[in-house]
Amino acid sequence: MSIRSQQLEALERLLALTPSSQGDSWKVLVFDKSARDTVALLAPLRKTLWRDHNVTLKMLVDGVRAPLPRVALATDKWPQPRERIADVTAIYIVQPTPANCAIIAKDVAAGLYDSININFALPCPRPVFEKLAKDVGTGGNAHARF
Repeated sequence: MSIRSQQLEALERLLALTPSSQGDSWKVLVFDKSARDTVALLAPLRKTLWRDHNVTLKMLVDGVRAPLPRVALATDKWPQPRERIADVTAIYIVQPTPANCAIIAKDVAAGLYDSININFALPCPRPVFEKLAKDVGTGGNAHARF
């Protein structure tokens, strides 16, 4: 089995994870640039990857995220703060950096998603993990799974 095949299998297992109460819920994939590059290489191997796993939106963790589609008003300010997306699981695939963890904690505190799965591309240093766990534990309503 090739490395790419193993990576694709790992990505599919990751996308299949949802809290048991949600079944086959819709998902939002949030990644950093490193994970985006890896995912971009794997996705063409399975043309129906996103549809098969109910992934409806993919975005960069540190990017400006546009609001959900709606009619824009002339009075709208840009960029707008991200909106809550109800009834979805956010799957984060990121490097374990303090900056990425701070963004995740902020998303949890804002209650942007019903639940989140946090996946690090590399082993997470203990101090970073402990700070994230503390921040997520005190920050919001989402069900978080590391």
